[in-house]
Amino acid sequence: MKIGVIHWSYPPIIGGVEMHLYTILPEMVKQGAEVFVLTEGVEGAKDSEVVNGVNVKRCREMGFSNLRQWAKEGKDIYSLTKDRFSEFLSANGIEAVMAHNLHIEHFELSRALFDSCRERNIPMSLVIHNHKFPGLDEELMWRIVELGWNRLVPISRFIERSMQKMRPAIPKERFETILHGIDIEKFKPASDDEKRGLREKYGFIGRKVVLHPARMGGFMKGVIQATRAMAKVKEKFPECLLVFTGRAKPMTMSERENREVQQHNEFIDSFIEKLGLEKNVHIGDYSYPDIPKLTQICDCLIYPTIVDEAFGLCPVEGMACGVPVVVTRSGGMVESVVDGVTGFIVERDKHAVSTQLAEKIIRIFSDQDMACSMGREGRKRAEDIFDKSRMARDFINLCREMADELKKGRQVRC
Repeated sequence: MKIGVIHWSYPPIIGGVEMHLYTILPEMVKQGAEVFVLTEGVEGAKDSEVVNGVNVKRCREMGFSNLRQWAKEGKDIYSLTKDRFSEFLSANGIEAVMAHNLHIEHFELSRALFDSCRERNIPMSLVIHNHKFPGLDEELMWRIVELGWNRLVPISRFIERSMQKMRPAIPKERFETILHGIDIEKFKPASDDEKRGLREKYGFIGRKVVLHPARMGGFMKGVIQATRAMAKVKEKFPECLLVFTGRAKPMTMSERENREVQQHNEFIDSFIEKLGLEKNVHIGDYSYPDIPKLTQICDCLIYPTIVDEAFGLCPVEGMACGVPVVVTRSGGMVESVVDGVTGFIVERDKHAVSTQLAEKIIRIFSDQDMACSMGREGRKRAEDIFDKSRMARDFINLCREMADELKKGRQVRC
């Protein structure tokens, strides 16, 4: 089956949805689908290439910054993008479309895709990785969601429940949740020898490592709460080390955003110094290939988000590596972590998170048997529920189902 995938960006651009696609799409190819991606152009990348079996087409019409600029200039976004979508669909004989997070901002672009597919009788699904985009027009998002996609596909039950609550008029049968999946061969437990080698490589010998695998942009991921918790953990385990994977970085080159990011990073540094944790908090500058290795060698992975987390891949990656995880009771994370079995769930109250987080980390550090048991159970849960092969199969089956319904002349949940 020929499946068209539409998203704003694709590696070498790195982000949550981008890495999800980079993981899942080659698996769909492995399972027999032909996959074609339409995404934004990237300097230094080819306009057309095959990456891990996936056909990638890059064009300027999918560039987020281009679209914003064209909108300011009053250009006809609908016509510009519809021509590109029509060409993409026809040239590749696309039989079903999966649009990932295309409900963010640009209504005319989404409408152009919708019309291009409808003219060719191609079924469309909107895969929803996030249902909230702070600072953007929420009503515009809902206009896109309500265009009439054949399926709305949240990646967590939390997203589905939240959207149904906010828009009860949308028929429940239009939703089809497909839970996230990860590469459980990339994220897997390391042997003792491998751990020793990796700890030496990263300079973590003799440390009890707590990994917080989130970029330190803003305060939504509990950066302050995690740092404050380490002050308490340090009292019992002086050798503890909290590892952040990277600092906040500006998304644009604007002077204002650069200044805000610099101020944010300076605040974090001063906060660490104020608590006397300069030797207990490490802010790395790691690339994506480092993340599985860092996850394998940590003693505990934390993700103390203090806002709704749509799903949270990092805790699942921790479980897949056989590592106990501690998360807040936030959004989709309660669908992956089993409290007291694969790790701990603490309350999301930003004033109480630090104390509870510290208590759970100390328990994990103090009880090796419990930590090992949580690691084993976490790995088993990742294998049973969150394997990328299951998610790829679910996506392919969904596309086939939608296409079969159209062939039989039935309207598909529109």
